Amino acid sequence: APRTTDESAGVATSMLASSSAASKETKETQAKSFTPMTNETEGSQAALMMPNKEERARIFRRMDYNGNGVLSLAEIDKAVIELWPQLDNKKVLMRAYKAADVNGDGFIGRREFRLLLQYMLYFHRLWDRFDAIDTDHDHRLTLSEFTNGCHLIGLKIGVAEAGREFQAIDENEGGLVLFDEFCSWC
Repeated sequence: APRTTDESAGVATSMLASSSAASKETKETQAKSFTPMTNETEGSQAALMMPNKEERARIFRRMDYNGNGVLSLAEIDKAVIELWPQLDNKKVLMRAYKAADVNGDGFIGRREFRLLLQYMLYFHRLWDRFDAIDTDHDHRLTLSEFTNGCHLIGLKIGVAEAGREFQAIDENEGGLVLFDEFCSWC
C-alpha cells in the first residue's frame, strides 16, 4: 500500500474505523500485512514503490467492495481516499484509471490492477513535477512557468527552444499546458 512507514498504523486504524465488528479483525489483519509502497524519503517526498504480487492480490480484494471481481472508478476512488490519502488527486487517478483500462470495459480487472497501481505511481510522480513547475498553483503551466521550470524536469534548454517545446506540448493551442497535455508529452 502506498504510504510511509510512519503513516501505516494511522492509515490502518482510520481505514478500519468504519468497518463492522465482524469484519474488523479480518481487515485489520490484512491491513497490517500490507507492505508499505513507500521507501526511504527523497527530499520531502517519499519514494513510492510497487507492492509484490501477493500484496496486490490482498489490496485488490480490499478495494473490491462489492466482491464482483472488478473495480469501478468509485471503488478505486474510495480505496485511494481510505488507504492512500497522499495519492488522492482526481486528475492523477482518472489518468491512471483510463490508462489501465486496457480492454475499455470501464472496470479494472485483476489483470489490469498491476497496471493501475503502476500508472498511479507514474502519474503521481508526473503530478509532483508538474506542480513544482506550476508556481501559481492554478493547475496550468504558462510559457513563463515552463521556461523557468525546465531545469526541474532535467531539461537544459534555452528560452527559444523552451518556447518551441511549449507550443508542441500545448495540444489544444490554448496558450497554457494542462496536466493531461504534460502527461502526453512526458
